[in-house]
Amino acid sequence: MPADDQTPAAHVTANGYRSHAYYLPTALHERLKAAWWATKDEPAPDGEPSLATKVARLFEEEAERLEQKFNGGEPFPPAPRRARGVDPEASRRQGEFMTGVWSKSRDQRQQ
Repeated sequence: MPADDQTPAAHVTANGYRSHAYYLPTALHERLKAAWWATKDEPAPDGEPSLATKVARLFEEEAERLEQKFNGGEPFPPAPRRARGVDPEASRRQGEFMTGVWSKSRDQRQQ
């Protein structure tokens, strides 16, 4: 398997869009979706015609804020393909799961 920086890019549409997958807490997603739905007919920038448009605007605002604060207002260099954050809660759950797997395996070997 090639290194992450060598994997082919995902399909991008002619207008520069592609699908992204993010794991978010369901409650957070549902909260934003409800807020968007309730305000979608408001004048911009509060109202947005789609949830995707709302999320894109929020991402743009956050990228600009971070660029202003930490990079003199300039865009950062591209992140490597392997760039991912660590979710402490997911790490904890994985650790608990693996502890159970190892414990079960150890118990079976001792029988």
